[in-house]
Amino acid sequence: RAVDSELFEMLGNVAVEEPRIWMFKSQELSNTVWAFATLCCHHPQLFSKVEKAAVVKRQEMVPQNIANILWAYAKLQVPTSHMFGALLQVACSQLSQYKRQELSTVIWSASQVCPQQAEFFGMAARLCCHRLKEFSPNAIANLTRDLSCVEMNEPWFFITIMKEGTRRLPHFDPGALCILLRDALKASKNPSLSSCWDDISEALGLISENLAPRAARLRTLELQDTSEALFAQHWPDGQPYPA
Repeated sequence: RAVDSELFEMLGNVAVEEPRIWMFKSQELSNTVWAFATLCCHHPQLFSKVEKAAVVKRQEMVPQNIANILWAYAKLQVPTSHMFGALLQVACSQLSQYKRQELSTVIWSASQVCPQQAEFFGMAARLCCHRLKEFSPNAIANLTRDLSCVEMNEPWFFITIMKEGTRRLPHFDPGALCILLRDALKASKNPSLSSCWDDISEALGLISENLAPRAARLRTLELQDTSEALFAQHWPDGQPYPA
């Protein structure tokens, strides 16, 4: 790992030499930051230059380029100025071209960095609703997680996704059920979803009923995280959620 870090540091130093980064194609920009993020190697100067180049070249980018770049910056928690907004705007114009994994990646990345992008999340959630058959139970759980704490102008799309999850509950493994339960709890406190409280409450009941018989199969960390989420949660009337 030390060798990897030293090598990537050297590669980053070469890449930032002017005007080299501006000679990178969109795919090369994407591959570069993806590789650095995969090994958790942050090169501040490189990421700063790639951000500027990505904004300039954004109209040339295909979905995989945008997904990989946003994922890399979100994973390493690299501060950006306008890149996320600029790339999400491009993504919105071509969302129908995104594969399921690319769409999930962009949603996760945006939820980590700019959860206030209500227009993007609304469009992305709407598209997911039309393509729910492409999502496995685990992918549905992750999608619910990523959308549970973001701003949405059209909350019904989140509810549609969550209901698809509850429809498939027998096919969820215990870990995925934990994710679904914790994030339904989070959704119950999201002001953007306040109009859908009854639907979220119903989903919580169904998830709990399916999780209870399988609780013995939970890993220690899953059990601990779920217990903490339940104890920390309070319903609108101020009463603790009955675990």
